[in-house]
Amino acid sequence: MTVKEAPITYFEDNLIFDVNGDVRAGFKVPDDHIDYRSEDEQIQISDEWEDFYWNLKDEAHLLMVPRNLELTDHFDKLKGQVVEDLKSFGQEQLDRTLNYLKQPRDGQEGKYFHPDHQVKEKRETFTYDFYVLMKLKKTSAHLENFRDRLKFRFKDLKRQIDNLSGVSLPEIFEEELHNYRVQENMAYQRLRDLFGNCKRMSPDEIAYLIKQAFWRGIADPPQLMGYRIQAVPDERDGEPIRRPKKSDILRLTGGMQDDQHGRRLRVKQYVSGKKKGKGAYKVGYQCFLVLSHIPDDRPVPGTNWVNWLQSLPFPVALSKRVVPVHYRKALSRVRNKKKELGDQESHIHSAGGSVPRYLQDAIDGTEELEGDLVQDRFPLLETSVTICVYADTPEELERRISEVTDLYEDHVFQVDIPHGQQFQLFQEFLPGSPILVKDYMQSLDPTMLAGSFFGSTRSLGDRDGIFMGESDHLDVFCDFTRGPRDEELSQSPAVCFVGPPGQGKSMAADYIVANLVYLDIQVVVIDPKNDRGHWPDIFPEEFSRHIRVVTLTANKEDRGKLDPLTSSGKDGANTAKKILQTLANVPDGSYVATAISEAVEDTLEDETAPNMIQVLKRLRTHYEQQVKTDADTTQETREDFKQKLYTLEHHSQRGQGQLLFSDGSGESINLSNRLTILQIQDLDLPEEGQSEGGRLGVALMVALSDFARAFANQPSKKFKVVLYDEAWRMRKTREGRNALKELILTGRSKNSALFIVSQNAVHLKMADSQQEDGDEIQNNLGMRFIFRPGTGKEAERACDLLNIEPTDENIRSLQKLRAGEFFLYDWEGRVNKVSLPLKKMNPELFRILDTRPNQREALLRELEQKKQGKEPEMPEVEVVS
Repeated sequence: MTVKEAPITYFEDNLIFDVNGDVRAGFKVPDDHIDYRSEDEQIQISDEWEDFYWNLKDEAHLLMVPRNLELTDHFDKLKGQVVEDLKSFGQEQLDRTLNYLKQPRDGQEGKYFHPDHQVKEKRETFTYDFYVLMKLKKTSAHLENFRDRLKFRFKDLKRQIDNLSGVSLPEIFEEELHNYRVQENMAYQRLRDLFGNCKRMSPDEIAYLIKQAFWRGIADPPQLMGYRIQAVPDERDGEPIRRPKKSDILRLTGGMQDDQHGRRLRVKQYVSGKKKGKGAYKVGYQCFLVLSHIPDDRPVPGTNWVNWLQSLPFPVALSKRVVPVHYRKALSRVRNKKKELGDQESHIHSAGGSVPRYLQDAIDGTEELEGDLVQDRFPLLETSVTICVYADTPEELERRISEVTDLYEDHVFQVDIPHGQQFQLFQEFLPGSPILVKDYMQSLDPTMLAGSFFGSTRSLGDRDGIFMGESDHLDVFCDFTRGPRDEELSQSPAVCFVGPPGQGKSMAADYIVANLVYLDIQVVVIDPKNDRGHWPDIFPEEFSRHIRVVTLTANKEDRGKLDPLTSSGKDGANTAKKILQTLANVPDGSYVATAISEAVEDTLEDETAPNMIQVLKRLRTHYEQQVKTDADTTQETREDFKQKLYTLEHHSQRGQGQLLFSDGSGESINLSNRLTILQIQDLDLPEEGQSEGGRLGVALMVALSDFARAFANQPSKKFKVVLYDEAWRMRKTREGRNALKELILTGRSKNSALFIVSQNAVHLKMADSQQEDGDEIQNNLGMRFIFRPGTGKEAERACDLLNIEPTDENIRSLQKLRAGEFFLYDWEGRVNKVSLPLKKMNPELFRILDTRPNQREALLRELEQKKQGKEPEMPEVEVVS
């Protein structure tokens, strides 16, 4: 067994002290996506890293660390969020999803996985975090006179001797710590200037990164919250110091490590069971591979050699050590090497031989590098790159090593597995550790290092939330409440689903709704196609009793359901005025508009249960007692008022207009259910500028918008969602556009989200005039789900919505999407293709949400047969045993 001293002695905040007395400051850098980005955008990202390397003053340690999502724990957490009265339904849905996610990724297409069928194969779900640790310059106390500085150096020398001899604990002078903090802050500001949302590593992160190294290949280590290393305050010759306890670091290590194999490391840990006494020792295997040759003649961008690792279906870790060499020193090295190669060439010539090809290539490369250094004056970067591969069996480890090796050797990189140095490389992965293996350092220029695209990711979505599909070998989860809740994001929670009919946009939106409801999120769906009217009949009773379907028709029984005064009282006054003015086609400030306003206000003031029919009665009284009898009223005014009043009374008694006029006998729409579906069909909306016809449609749209606004604005700690299906209808009127804009812009403050479902990305461009760009909706969208566009023009607009360049390649990628596949733009602006395997994962839910007419008819026939007591003919479902 290998037992060696930990290379780290102490950490405080994000400062880490190693056994040599060196200090490194740790930072977490934001990830970025490069897939589907144009070459210019990739160059811009590369330039930021090149700037970082150009200005590197001392050693930097770059770490790419996988973070596993333990699926069972994740779904247990979600189950804990399921509301009590939907426990059975919610947990069954989650169990089905979890069971699917336990299947091998290359499972059979179209198979049905029974929820009780358990599979032993392990499926790993993970993302990557990126860290930069900057070595700080050794500092001493800032003492004013020579005598004090000499005295401090003597004490510092004495401290180092004591530390090396092991006679005392490590010591840290308080003034040194202050000076390191000054350097750390400068490094932090520099990184923020380059990469934006850079964060200081927290002590919990440092503790986790240390501990997880000893658990790779076994499991995620036990959670650490609030872990701190204790430092005992003391004095040395009158100066305040701290003495860290070595045991605090050792507690983070633990387990046993065995490197006797030579080319791999065996780690062993005791893993506690969920039940008392059910724990056991488990073994993991780690191997550390080094990139012993990195070709420096590859294009940038185009050789994204760190990003390549994310194409692997299993997690790996990467450590990159970079030590800058000033260009003058680098030039001296190159010239010495050139002289050495020249001597070899002369010796061969003098012996009458010919210069080998490898030697000539080395001479040519050295001369080229010398010329570049003289001209560009760039630093050389002594670099070592180590990849940690790990697994729970030696056989799986060998398979993974082979995949990593093939990945790089296919691109003419050389990969070695150092013999006898596995434990040192293991230690090098610990944050804040010194460089322990220098045999594989090689000189690279800043451009080549920047072109590796450290920090780029293929991950999507969130580490919490519901399962939304698969992106290659990565599982994607989405937390639809994080946008407004996360202080760093502070984004609008609005979401859009865009694509032509039949590509799965409505199914994806409805799948999300079904999940959100049992997670205690209240939802209102405005459904103009009657796609969801059968839900209360087909969903399990536990879920269906929380669904209220409100069908808005021209029938008498639906009278007054959209009456704004009945539903909202005084809060509905402006809506009532707008509806009446729209139906009567009267402008603001006119005589009739003033009379309407007074009638609404009087009704609200005098009636305990106000409604729109009472407003019409007041308008009729106003006409009979004032307009008709007042000698000062012109004939034209009388006729105009009479005509407008007749129009309003006509709408109040016939067709869909009855929806807006309650007489007090019916009930208004109750939005207290967990899920309310408002269905209104045959909504006739005019095009912009059209004055005749469609005014009733506009008035109904105003009323619907008012209901959505009132629902979203109601004070509640619960998150709320308004889903507008076929949102292009809203775009056709100024009132509809204003309603969407208001719901999007106020959603974050009102703890509510607007979900927009539309057929074309161009429908989200909503300008009220030619002077506006119409991008207000798009610019305030959070997540975006884009399904296969119908035409090239639509694909170009979809690229704009995804914030990617409309290149031929990106347009082809969009047009090659299949039904159920989509491009996801997540909270961080990352983009990639996702497939939602709902049919395999949950075939019953897939059938319920399937909006294809023939499938819906078959489902309704089965419902009818059940009502008649007949055994329905169920379609054959293949079960995988």
